[in-house]
Amino acid sequence: MLPDLEGTVAVATRLGFIDLHPYIQIADPQRTGRTVKVAYPYQGDLLLFLRTELGEAFCINWTVKSKQRDFLSARLGARNPTSADEKLLSLARFQIEAAYYSDAAIRTHPVADEDIHPELANNLCTVFPYTWYVANVNDKRRREIVDAFQLGLVTETPPTDVITMLVARRRCGDHDARVILHQAIWERELKVDLFEPVLVDYPLVPAQQDPLERYAHWFAP
Repeated sequence: MLPDLEGTVAVATRLGFIDLHPYIQIADPQRTGRTVKVAYPYQGDLLLFLRTELGEAFCINWTVKSKQRDFLSARLGARNPTSADEKLLSLARFQIEAAYYSDAAIRTHPVADEDIHPELANNLCTVFPYTWYVANVNDKRRREIVDAFQLGLVTETPPTDVITMLVARRRCGDHDARVILHQAIWERELKVDLFEPVLVDYPLVPAQQDPLERYAHWFAP
């Protein structure tokens, strides 16, 4: 049976933060021209649905900011607090959100953009769009192409040279080769160092550190 899940008003009351919960005014459906105060609904940033190595499903709540200090300075709802109030308001927001999800056995992790290695972020932004494409090759040919890039990784051959060879041997077209290269990196078939620039005209660097291990604490249930 799933655990009971109260609303944020109930959670704020339980934590002693009900006076800090944000409210807004909306049109009163019962009286024309009047307004009524209602609690402003919290919306989290990312709710991840994951599985353990044993296949057990679980969720994680990510609350996301640009910098870690922003977790102590964010404003609540439409309120306009003074600088002295901001830390208390942000603390209340975070504790209400964390407690709300905790009631459903969901752990909350504060995730800041500044904690993500800049080269990792750049590489993921470059690689991910290629997952939208479908390469015009069969599974056997795709495997051959990935193996060619794997050999290039070992021999420090730039991907562009591998692509030129594949096209010359009519294994695939230039675009399909680039799609397969980036998809293989995304799928972790081709394990390159994502903490270094991933450039097709320079030799790829074998992975030195697994990003999922470096940021494993963000995925802990």
